[in-house]
This record gives sequence, C-alpha cells and structure tokens, in this order.
Amino acid sequence: MSGNAIGEWPRVESARLLEMARANGVLSALDQQFSLRLAALYGEKEPGIHWALAIASRQEAAGHVCADLSRLVADGLVVERHGETEVHPLLATSDSLEDWLAELRESPLVSLASSRGSERGTPRPLVLDERGRLYLRRAHGSQSKLAERIRERAGRDDLDVDRGLAETGIERLMDAGSTGLASDEGDREDEAPRSALRVALSRPLAIVTGGPGTGKTTLVSRLVVLLIEQALAKGRSVPRVRLLAPTGKAAAAMAASFARQRESLDLPDGIREALPRTAETIHRALHPQTRLDAFGRPLPFSLADDIVIVDEASMVDLELMARLFDACRDVERLVLLGDPDQLTSVQAG
Repeated sequence: MSGNAIGEWPRVESARLLEMARANGVLSALDQQFSLRLAALYGEKEPGIHWALAIASRQEAAGHVCADLSRLVADGLVVERHGETEVHPLLATSDSLEDWLAELRESPLVSLASSRGSERGTPRPLVLDERGRLYLRRAHGSQSKLAERIRERAGRDDLDVDRGLAETGIERLMDAGSTGLASDEGDREDEAPRSALRVALSRPLAIVTGGPGTGKTTLVSRLVVLLIEQALAKGRSVPRVRLLAPTGKAAAAMAASFARQRESLDLPDGIREALPRTAETIHRALHPQTRLDAFGRPLPFSLADDIVIVDEASMVDLELMARLFDACRDVERLVLLGDPDQLTSVQAG
C-alpha cells in the first residue's frame, strides 16, 4: 500500500470532519448526509457518534454486513484514488478504541446486542455487539433472523431415508455418468458426489459448493431423482420441488441443466415427468411476502413446497437470504448451491 494520505485526523467539529473524509474519498456524499441528518433527528452532537454513523453506512455500501471496529482500527480505512492506495486512520474522534466504544454504548442512537444477536432495550439505528462490531439496525436484524433460522433448521432431526433403496439409486445414477465435483485424489473422484448425495438425502439443510462446471446442478438433479424414488416407494405423492436462483439468467441456466438430465438419464417415465421443468428468481417466489396488512407490516408467508433448491446462493444478499429462510420454515428440505470464490452479492452479505 502506498501513501498514508492523512496520518491523523485533526480533532474538529463533526460537519468539517465528515466533509474532510468525503473530500479524501473515505466517505461518499450519501454516508456524509446519512450521518448528519440522522444525528440531527436524534439531537446527537457528539463527533464520535456522527463518525460511527458514517462508517457504518460506508461499510454497508462496500458490501459488509457490519463495521468491525477493532479490525478497522488495525487495518485503517483503505481508499483507492487516482491509481494510488491511501490508508486513513479509523480513530478520528477518540484517543483509543475503548474510549470510542464507551461513547457508543452511552449514545441514544446505539442499541447493545448479545453474542447471540438479540438486542437489549429499545431498538435504535445502530447496533453494537459484544465484539465491537457496529451494524445498521436493518442489517443486524436480518443477520439475527437468518442465524436463528439456520440454527433451527440445522438442529432438526435427520429425515427418514430407505438406505438400501438410496444406495441402489446412487450406484445406478453414478454409473450413468460423472456428476463432476472432480477431485485430484484419484479414487476419491467418484466418492465425493456419492458422499454428498448420502448426506443431502437425509438432512433438512444441505450446502453443495464447487467452482463453475464442477457439476453442482447435475448432482442436485440426481438428488431430486433419489428423493422422488424414496417418496414413491413409501406410497407418498411426488414431492413438490421448487428451483430458485438470484437472477433470471441463473434460473434459466438451472432449468436448462435439469432439462438435460431429464433427457439423458435412463429413468422411468413417472420419475422423468416429475422432475421440475421451470426455475424462477428468489424475488419472484417471495413476491407474496411483500403484501402488507393494515398497519404496513408484511403478511405471514411460507413456501408450500417439500424441497427448495437455490443455485448461485453465494450471490444472494443477507436480507434476501433471511427472507428466503423465513419463507422456507415449513419446507422439508432446503439445498443451497454455491461457489465460495464467486463474486459477492451486490448488497451487503
């Protein structure tokens, strides 16, 4: 990194500090105005709180769920300007992080949260947790809701599976061709997808990761075949399967992948016809949740499916993922596909 443009912010009044930070590319005009207007609304005059509001806004705009204050103190605020990398100090209003955190805890704009995510006291615009991470309240609420739903789903009992039928199906489908998910470790190349199918068959929440072209959708299409076989063997109806993706392009690609599997695999007609033919965006699937009651609150909404499969899950932002998990609370199986090295979501999360 080159250029430490400002070694230390001078102790000045809030409006001037924010203007200096904006002029140096540390803050956007939106960060600046967000801080000034919200602080004025609450009658907050302390520069440290103005600065915290601006930094929380800055970090969310950069795609971060929160401002990890201790890390930002250590690393500084990194800005790319005119081909140069500048590093600005975070501590602009206090001599130490401890002093600043103490000031934040006393502010009428800041709620305190436990390590489990629950807020204490009256909801406020900023949320500070026990680790010194500062959130905008909406992001903290989405994160807490999502964490609660993940804990609940991960804590469910394994689902009933006929293991003999499953193993027969896995061997038959694997013999039909590789699912991808290749390994560089020889004999383990075919074992990885087999193991993934065994786990995903019985778990209420399954996550399949891998880079582009590694066969994630192919693997999951075979998982759906196995689940249909399980249902029919037990005399149940064909499970309702919904395919979702964050964008229309990704949804179309997912539907096309399932179509290829439907044509290429040697399947009984009943199972072939039961494979899903369409995929849709997450926003479209959750659209009914935008209906409001007389008080402007979202009406309760739940997807009426047995299996929900989400492709490109690593591109889904925090708020949308929280809404998705909430809408899937009655769904028996939720399967997420994603690439850990993929580009991050546009929004925070």
